[in-house]
Amino acid sequence: RVAITDSGILLTGNDTPDSRTVDYGNPVTFPQTDSEFKGSLFAVYDFLEKECGVRFYAPGRFGTTYRERKTLVVKPVDRQYSPPLDAFREVYDDDRTYAKRKHSPRERSLWRLRWRLSVFFGRTNHNMYSIYFAHWDQAKRDKTLAETFVGKRHEFFAAGYEGAHAPTDSILRNNYPGDRDLPPQLCYSNPGTVEYYAKEVVTYFDGHNVRGGWKNFSGRWPTDQTSLPLFPGKPHFYPIQGGDTGGYCHCATCLQRFLGQPEGERVANRKFQFIADVARQAAKIRPGAGVSTLAYISTLPYPKGVDLPDNVSVQLCLTHYAWYHPGIRAYQEDVYKEWIAKEGRKRPVTLWTYIFSPHWAAKHHFANYNSFPGLYPWKTGELFKRFTGDGIRGWFTEVEMQYNALEAYVAARICFDPSVDPDRVISEYFQNYYGAAGDAMQAFYREVEGAYWNWDNYPVAWRESTEVLGPRGKKDPAWGTGLHSPDVNWAIGNPERMAKLNALIEQAKTLVKTPAEKARLAQFIDGIWEGALTGRRQYEVIQKRKEEPAPAWTATRIANAAGDVTKIDWEKVTACAEWRTADGAATQRDMTFRTAADDSHLYLDFHEAATPGESQDIWRNNVEVFFAAGPSLPVLQLALAPSGQLVQLRHEQINDAPKMTKVAAGAVIDVRSDKD
Repeated sequence: RVAITDSGILLTGNDTPDSRTVDYGNPVTFPQTDSEFKGSLFAVYDFLEKECGVRFYAPGRFGTTYRERKTLVVKPVDRQYSPPLDAFREVYDDDRTYAKRKHSPRERSLWRLRWRLSVFFGRTNHNMYSIYFAHWDQAKRDKTLAETFVGKRHEFFAAGYEGAHAPTDSILRNNYPGDRDLPPQLCYSNPGTVEYYAKEVVTYFDGHNVRGGWKNFSGRWPTDQTSLPLFPGKPHFYPIQGGDTGGYCHCATCLQRFLGQPEGERVANRKFQFIADVARQAAKIRPGAGVSTLAYISTLPYPKGVDLPDNVSVQLCLTHYAWYHPGIRAYQEDVYKEWIAKEGRKRPVTLWTYIFSPHWAAKHHFANYNSFPGLYPWKTGELFKRFTGDGIRGWFTEVEMQYNALEAYVAARICFDPSVDPDRVISEYFQNYYGAAGDAMQAFYREVEGAYWNWDNYPVAWRESTEVLGPRGKKDPAWGTGLHSPDVNWAIGNPERMAKLNALIEQAKTLVKTPAEKARLAQFIDGIWEGALTGRRQYEVIQKRKEEPAPAWTATRIANAAGDVTKIDWEKVTACAEWRTADGAATQRDMTFRTAADDSHLYLDFHEAATPGESQDIWRNNVEVFFAAGPSLPVLQLALAPSGQLVQLRHEQINDAPKMTKVAAGAVIDVRSDKD
């Protein structure tokens, strides 16, 4: 509540009891985003914004704007407010460790509080691990998790992965290294699996926790402590969501479920039937206990064959940043509409969104090239006005703040107060943030959004196909990542558009006046625009290089050597072409590389003249060879140091989550110097 009268200013709210002393230099003492009411603090922020004109746009020294004045006049008001998105409002900055501008823990804590981020119920993430530590096998890395092992019950886990070395989340792979039978998911039809998780739901509802369960993945937290508190007047949901791996159980019972439905719908139905079974059983044990889960990629479709009980909350995962693609938007919008129409009034329906740009595709799909930006604050405002208007109860987003801080700010403002006008919020931002350069920067954003969101700027084949296509063929419409290959991206960031945008940046440089405005523009140029200029230059160099024949050579066929490299006359084996640096320049290093093959083995011979004083660290001085069946993952990597140290890694990507696993690929290494 904000109450301003002739007698004073009253700023109050609903607060969690807290007797801690706040040290303004130590963010550990600040109010927490998670599981704490902060009404009085939010009333202060509300007063500062609405009565004083302060804006909290971004973390860091220059992220806050206000107008300096000698006298502050405020008008009488009596305003009470409670945000309709009462489950959670949460922002996760994916680039916090690799952004050019890294923020201190204090800056990040203040930013999250000033954006009024809070979590009370229904937030969900991957959390289906404790059952492995109890019933798959004894954990090998974490001692406290190893102590939770009860006994093997492999029928609780997905069948059909024996010897498959299936992709699994890192918490499992790290605790079961070398286990080729480790399944990526559970058996959803087994009554024991249902019973196990019903008990885990009740344990958390009762104020305790489970080793390997939510917020205790390491198992080091005492199990008698509360990690998912129950708030008066709020529902309670325990998050259950399988690993970020794909896959499902192939046992006879699971495969018989929902026969007659399309395979994609069967996957979603089997998962949600499991969630419904757990929720019902938990409610029988402890009325009020509930379950939250994700509708995510293969389980995004509405489960038409499942009757969800009231004590289930569902969080929809939407890659709305790719909704410039009509096929992806049409599919995800239709699914979203069905969920809202059929469940929006029955239960809390929440969102997990992705506020990304082409940088995400470049980093995770296309060798981290420097990309043309994707900026879209107006589209963000349009979509989030719709989401909040549909009654969404909670919102979580992933964002790279270096690239899309404004979009995240717009979304957070709307999710806290859906009545705000996004156009006004955005226009105000440019004037407050850049001063006299605001118009030039707003024109910059308009130009980029108009190009990025214009379907006519994308490949004709995509537009003409009835399937959802991307640079590498057919795409899953439930997951709109990996669309911006360099060719797609730089068709949008063409020379004419780059020149127009650069002129706006140069204009903005002449208009910023205050040190803060100059610093903000410098951060934008350093964080976004310089990378785009570099990327355009690099792309043009690559295009010219494509006109040259690609370096390639074929392994020399030899008589069977039975894996014995000493039987090979390497002088008769063809060496590779001239060595070049990564950017195509010639190198002075004296190296040869030869490949030979017989009926059973591939042989590699690498020779380099010794360079005294070079590092012996394998990741500073090595030869690396990559093996793949095509131009994309999975990939086997062999790295060899002069000392003979060998590292063998398997790289794969599941749902944009890179997986790197140490493997034993069977490589036989013979390292020697010429004197040997």
